[in-house]
Amino acid sequence: MTIKLVTFGKIKNSSLQTSCEHYMSRIKRFCSLEMICLKEEKIRSSKDKKSALKKEGQRLLRYLQDKHIITILLDEQGKQFSSMQFAHFLKEKAINGNKDLYFLVGSSYGFDPEIKNLAQVQLSLSKMTLPHELSIVMLCEQIYRGFSIINNLPYHHS
Repeated sequence: MTIKLVTFGKIKNSSLQTSCEHYMSRIKRFCSLEMICLKEEKIRSSKDKKSALKKEGQRLLRYLQDKHIITILLDEQGKQFSSMQFAHFLKEKAINGNKDLYFLVGSSYGFDPEIKNLAQVQLSLSKMTLPHELSIVMLCEQIYRGFSIINNLPYHHS
């Protein structure tokens, strides 16, 4: 199984980058993992937002053509899971389903509606609004926690 984290923008905060790398190295014990950072469009006015999201969506589409993937889009309106539920989701969709998972983290303004409609799952990490970079770290931590739960490792219970 492969997991791809497709994000707009890179993590610039060095502490958060270190945390992300830490969890990514741990996840690689369980699966192939890759982070793809796409360029975020510049938005100079509210009129530019729709056009910018469309351009980002077009660049993202090329990664979503494979029919053997499950796309999970991070969105504040998405489904929320407990860590145990998320572990079950990982096991069911990826390990037992033998499909690759693509986690999509949008730019500061979210996603083009077309991309939202293509995603099989919309996932919310919290009801609270989170900084973009922190969301990526939290996602990595929860993926690692999910694999720890699946493999009965003590991480989740420590």
